[in-house]
Amino acid sequence: QPAPSSPSASPEDRQGPRIVRFDPADQEDPAEGPWVYTQVERRPSAPETPAATLAPDAWSGQWQPAGEDARQEAVITEDTEVLCARFCVPGPGYIEEDRGTFPMSGQEFIDYLAWGQPVIAEVEFAEDGGDGPRELTRIVEVYPTPAD
Repeated sequence: QPAPSSPSASPEDRQGPRIVRFDPADQEDPAEGPWVYTQVERRPSAPETPAATLAPDAWSGQWQPAGEDARQEAVITEDTEVLCARFCVPGPGYIEEDRGTFPMSGQEFIDYLAWGQPVIAEVEFAEDGGDGPRELTRIVEVYPTPAD
């Protein structure tokens, strides 16, 4: 049987958290949802160590869709745990190991998507609830850790 990291494994089969892009431009209903996301992976041409001062759109550009069905929809609720790094503007002290640590509500994230820049994030889903978009339980912004 092939290793889970083989190219033939679907994104659902891969181990580890899923990295996605939320792009405000993709949202059909940025207030009510469901929210469109694109599963992404780093571009082969992306620098090994990204500059910590990248603008969100430049950072977003270092990622490419992963797989043919990369674009999907999810549900974000008030209970969704959100940890941001840069998009909520707390800045460098809230980024550890390229992950945001600043807590905010699901609604604050939804509000941001209505007018903000693209966000690259690691997401976790609730157990599959049947048909329709899956509910996100956790969104952690992925952003380069600033140099000290």
